[in-house]
Amino acid sequence: MKNSKKFIIPVGLLAICILGIVYALYGIYHETREVENAEIVSSVFSEYSPAQELQAASDKTENDTALKAIGDEFRPKLEEMQAQNSDIIGWIYIPQTHINYPLLQGKDNEFYLTHGADGSKSAAGAVFIDSNGFAENTVIYGHNMGRASNVIFHDVTNMSDKAWFEKAAFGYIITKDRVFRLNFFAYALTSSGTPFYSSTPDLEYIKQNSLHFRDTYSGGKTITLSTCAYDYENARAVLVGEVQ
Repeated sequence: MKNSKKFIIPVGLLAICILGIVYALYGIYHETREVENAEIVSSVFSEYSPAQELQAASDKTENDTALKAIGDEFRPKLEEMQAQNSDIIGWIYIPQTHINYPLLQGKDNEFYLTHGADGSKSAAGAVFIDSNGFAENTVIYGHNMGRASNVIFHDVTNMSDKAWFEKAAFGYIITKDRVFRLNFFAYALTSSGTPFYSSTPDLEYIKQNSLHFRDTYSGGKTITLSTCAYDYENARAVLVGEVQ
């Protein structure tokens, strides 16, 4: 009798260990599938990159003609997608990165965390501005699908590397009426609810709390790109740019 009890206890522990391994493997499989699905969604937009000559031109200070060319390149695709979903208000494109997506605005800040640009369920979500709309500082949200994937806003976290921050110094928001250039001047790790998320930019706070900072801000409106970071619990990576 005593021996049978000794036998039952190890078997029970073995069963618990097996269940733990199965659960962990399922978690890995589920996460892998989410990343794969996100990459499939992302690949749809990769074809919408501007022509090589426009990418080369965008490495320089644009004149109105160059900005118009960028707008002309993106707008047919933008209008095509807007016909499918009226929440699409523009396009965000950052040369030297994988950030090249429709830009949405929902009725709240929850829906596009779990739905793609076409409105269907998606773990990758979509890139969207704060539901309150454009402000002196407009926050744009996008998921970070993890280190194994380049989709959505993962590349924002790469800006922690100074070389990345230097090479991805600007981007564009394209709407049906205008092309806005974004001159990025700050990258930081922060938490939600800090002054980085204020509707009014606080330059001194940004400067004092940024990992990388360029002294180029001239006092205009700002765009803050925000995504999850895994450096500590509830960490957020933010990239701040001035709208030109």
